[in-house]
Order: sequence, then C-alpha cells, then structure tokens
Amino acid sequence: WLQNLKNSELTRVTTFKNHDFYPDFSPDGTHLVYTSFRNNTFNLFMKKLSVNGSLPLQLTQGEHISAHPRFSPSGSGIYFDSNRTGKNQIYFFSLKDYAVFSVTSGRFNASFPSIAKKSESEKILVFDCQEQGVTGIKTIKLGADVREQFTRLEPVKEFSEIKHELELSLEAAHATATGNPPNSSFETDLKRIKVGKEELVRNPKLPSTGFENES
Repeated sequence: WLQNLKNSELTRVTTFKNHDFYPDFSPDGTHLVYTSFRNNTFNLFMKKLSVNGSLPLQLTQGEHISAHPRFSPSGSGIYFDSNRTGKNQIYFFSLKDYAVFSVTSGRFNASFPSIAKKSESEKILVFDCQEQGVTGIKTIKLGADVREQFTRLEPVKEFSEIKHELELSLEAAHATATGNPPNSSFETDLKRIKVGKEELVRNPKLPSTGFENES
C-alpha cells in the first residue's frame, strides 16, 4: 500500500493473496521491487508503477529464499539477500541482462542490504552480519562498475523458455488425459518447440525492463 502523507489516503499497489512486503522504489520512482511469498518460498518481484494494472515481473526463481531487495543508486540493479548456498549472503541482480552476482561469501550470514552515500562518487553497501553468534554491521565500498567488482553467477532462466516448457507439458498432459497417443501433429509441434528452445540458447531474448540503456 501507498499512503498519502498529506491526507492519509491509502492506495493498494499489489493484489496477491499472500504476503508482499519489504518494498523499495527505483531511484526514478517508476518501479517498485519487493519480496513476495509464493509457492512456499520467498522471491523478488518488480512492478512498473507508471502503468495502471501492470502485472509484476518475477526476478528470482527457485526453492531457496530471496528477500529484502534494495535498488542500486543508478537503478540498474538490485541488491538482495539469499540462502542459495546454505548460508544467507548478499547478491546483486542486474536489470540489464538478469544476471546474478555474488557480493559476499564466507562463514557468516549476511542480510538486509542497504546503500549509504558518502558523496555522489562514493557509495557504500551496508548489511547485517552474523558471525560466530555475534551480529553486527559490515560495509563494502562499491566500485564504479558493480558487474566488474563482483563474481557473476548465472542468468535467470529464460522466461520464453519457461513458456515453451509449459506449452509442452500441457500438450503432454492433454494427450494422457484423453488416452490419445501423440499424433503426427503433436510430434511436429514437439519438434518445433525443441528447435525453438535450442535457438533461444544460442540467441537468448530477454523481456524488456526499461533499464537496458542505463549505465
């Protein structure tokens, strides 16, 4: 929800039936990133506020927890914490190509990233750190290019590839439910989908977020 500080009027921003929480605005105010509890885990979602009724875009996927997002000062990416390695660590999600970068690692738990600006040219990542039973605050000085400073892990799975897999599973489920073996048409469609997936691997096409041309 958004609250107008002048008249206390409330405006609902997300409509999912479960928990949407820990929101953060992009620097230009056009997007909102937040944590959502869906399918028994927590993932990051981003909603475009400039378009009324726009559907949120899911940024992270998987059974591990991804939470507590914070936009980078330039708006080109999002810092968040995740337990994908077994311990909670800080990661950076690039909105240019959906790649994930490892920011922290070690025998400690890191969470709740935030950005502190000492000056226009000097920015610091601040986060909670629990090590050997003691919780404190740690900082990392951010370089001019986060993508060069931290280790790239993997791109998020192609959304178009997920769509193809869903279409394939639905066709297979229909054939099983009706008791009809796959006919020539289905086999042709299956071959077309496989060829399409191979083409996506060679030439991936990412959905537009509006951040591609930012530095």
